[in-house]
Amino acid sequence: MSVSVQPIAMTAPSAERFVEMYRSRRGGLPGAEDLRERAIRHFAHTGFPTQRTEDWKYTDLRRLLRAEFADPDVASAGRVSLADIAPFLLDGDCHRAVFVEGRFAPELSALDGLPAAVTVETFAEAAAAGRSGLDDRLASFESPDGTGLMALNAALAADGAVIRIGKGADAVTPIHILHVMPKGSTAAVFPRNVILAGENAAATVVESYVGLGVAEGWTSAVTQTTLEQGARLRHLRLQNEDVNAWHVGLTQLRLARDARFSGFLLVTGARLSRSEVQLQFAGEGAECDLAGAYLLRGRQHGDVTTRFDHASPRCASRQVFKGVLDGRARSVFQGRVHVAPDAQKTDAHQLNRNLLLSPGARADSKPELIIHADDVK
Repeated sequence: MSVSVQPIAMTAPSAERFVEMYRSRRGGLPGAEDLRERAIRHFAHTGFPTQRTEDWKYTDLRRLLRAEFADPDVASAGRVSLADIAPFLLDGDCHRAVFVEGRFAPELSALDGLPAAVTVETFAEAAAAGRSGLDDRLASFESPDGTGLMALNAALAADGAVIRIGKGADAVTPIHILHVMPKGSTAAVFPRNVILAGENAAATVVESYVGLGVAEGWTSAVTQTTLEQGARLRHLRLQNEDVNAWHVGLTQLRLARDARFSGFLLVTGARLSRSEVQLQFAGEGAECDLAGAYLLRGRQHGDVTTRFDHASPRCASRQVFKGVLDGRARSVFQGRVHVAPDAQKTDAHQLNRNLLLSPGARADSKPELIIHADDVK
């Protein structure tokens, strides 16, 4: 399918270099051509968030915007061995999909023996084949909560994992999504992962981002997860990139009636990182338990931001985040819980604690509860 190329009007001063990046990579991106064009135009207008944006008041991206990033090297996977990634693999049995500089590495992956109702394919395969529903997920940047960063990922997403757990299936063996930045990488990569759990399905998914030695690249990842009625998902997200790297990650969750999500977020890497979780309770009786820890040192900056939308009654959310900071490290925790008028019998809990090991360390904590219902615990 060919798409006519029209000039892109840029009103955001920070956008031009990344619009050029899109133009240079456009020919190698899989599928969704029209949607990608809409996305890059949205980004050209919106640009990057600044500290004038309330959700970003504690995190300054200007250093990231001054950094120089390269295109991913298609040959980089050939220079990474199983021995290189062995320290980051899970103990025991697991299925794994490995991506090096944002591209699937089949020789490092192990996806044989998946249950019949469980599939793992690459985002590149799914996008090129025009899989049903994928465009809608890419188009999430057009929602009221959409941002320029979401649009940039939609425009430049080249690969990632698409996991489907069928109705009633129980994926007993964990599924590991491992994103690797090799030593010396200065690439900007934009992974897009999708996790779909059908009615009464169950699974464990581990999502890791790691660096092999000094690497100054930028990972801007989006993971979109949907749990249908009664589905159960245990999800661990581990960010352990090199301390010279940059990392921005967004996890979007949608929980249907009686769905259960148990998550853990660990942040130890990157010079500047932002880990954001957006959760929508889309059905009555759903539950989310989300815990996390960040261990920061030197001049690392780690931002953890959560936005929970209690849009349905009788849902429960629990958030516990703890941090340890040394040197001149800085952490940010922002937790917003919004309870809609019809979300009666909501149970929401939030806790953030930090241990500062040096006088130069700093922790900012901003819990926020917006309640429009009467019966809230």
